[in-house]
Amino acid sequence: MTTRESSCLSSHRITEAVTHAAFEAESIFPIGEPNDAQTAHAVSVAIDLGYRHVDTAQAYDNEADVREGLRASGAARDDVFVTTKVAENVLGSCRVKPMVNQVLAHVGHTPFELVDWCRAHGILAEAYSPVGHGTVLGNPQIAEVAKRYGVSVPQPCIRYCLQLGLAALPKTGNPDHIRANAQVNFEISDVAMTALRIVAPITDNGEAAHFPVYGGKL
Repeated sequence: MTTRESSCLSSHRITEAVTHAAFEAESIFPIGEPNDAQTAHAVSVAIDLGYRHVDTAQAYDNEADVREGLRASGAARDDVFVTTKVAENVLGSCRVKPMVNQVLAHVGHTPFELVDWCRAHGILAEAYSPVGHGTVLGNPQIAEVAKRYGVSVPQPCIRYCLQLGLAALPKTGNPDHIRANAQVNFEISDVAMTALRIVAPITDNGEAAHFPVYGGKL
């Protein structure tokens, strides 16, 4: 799924977003319930905690709520990256090249060839499910890495994506989780990164299994 940065910023500036925490507002309320104060509050909390990248889409029906959260945060609009969605296969016809390609990427499912293709074309690959919708939380190999660094299981999952050069987009509306997901300023060793790269494919996608992307339909 390809995304377009709403401010049409340069590829260089978009790539800088990798160094910032990302936040997907869509996850904190059921799709189809607009004007949800929880969405705006979560966005505002995330911005206050240092997040500078918010993901949304018309299909999520929460773009207005994201806008209200950004306003409430008081952050300058030029300091925040906001991504939304456009159709696939647009490179041959678009006037402005997409700056970001949002892909399913997490430990146990990393499309390395696609990531390399994006990098070769100056497009930032963005992992929209760095903790596999929570399905990686019980993985013993990931838990061992987390224990080694004294962090929670989701944190090395997010850090893994960042060290691969991806923008990580964890999904949560819980303020405590929003805070923890931004605390990934540790470095995973080369040995541990190799171990995470070869984690067996995760086939149980839990409650998210009904989504087409997890069923191999996209």
